[in-house]
Amino acid sequence: MINREIIEHTIIFRDDILPDPVQDLMDKMSMFPFVNLHFSTDGGELHTMYALVAYLNRRYEQESVRVYLDDTCVSAGTFLLTDYNGPLFIQPTFRYFYFHAPDFLSYKIRKDENDERLRDILDVHNEAYYQKLSKEVGLTKSQVNRIRSGKHVHIFADELDNLSKVFVTDDFFETRTSYIPFSAPKISTKTPPIAHPKIK
Repeated sequence: MINREIIEHTIIFRDDILPDPVQDLMDKMSMFPFVNLHFSTDGGELHTMYALVAYLNRRYEQESVRVYLDDTCVSAGTFLLTDYNGPLFIQPTFRYFYFHAPDFLSYKIRKDENDERLRDILDVHNEAYYQKLSKEVGLTKSQVNRIRSGKHVHIFADELDNLSKVFVTDDFFETRTSYIPFSAPKISTKTPPIAHPKIK
């Protein structure tokens, strides 16, 4: 068992990726020097998920967060696999990843004249996402083509070894043979020296 020399706080997020719950999550996390984030979502908005991933990447660079995946990680939640730079811990309660092509809402009858332009921009974004799913996550060509065609793909907990993405287990259990031990970061309590301007 790891001897952790810092005070840890655990936060559970089981909500949709929408501005209000994600902003509330980031505000709560910002109150603590180190957070164990237990994460599960049914998906949501792309731009909101990118904001969360950017925040988590900054916390990871500061060695102040550890992300656990619980239950399900759906739709926009899968951007943790493609864009989060830190390790992802898999909980025994994890069930599946659910991938599909990102899309945007539009009217069917009252057409927006910008829909076609927005679709072009989305296609460029989606193509980059598909490349990451293939190269970084390890989905097969068949699975990526299925997502590209508008269908969905599930990767269940017992299929994680089929991915090239390596997940981490905590020191209390192991869920796969590719095990990466985790060392808790040490947060300095020393106050940095104050730089005084030189007087000429």
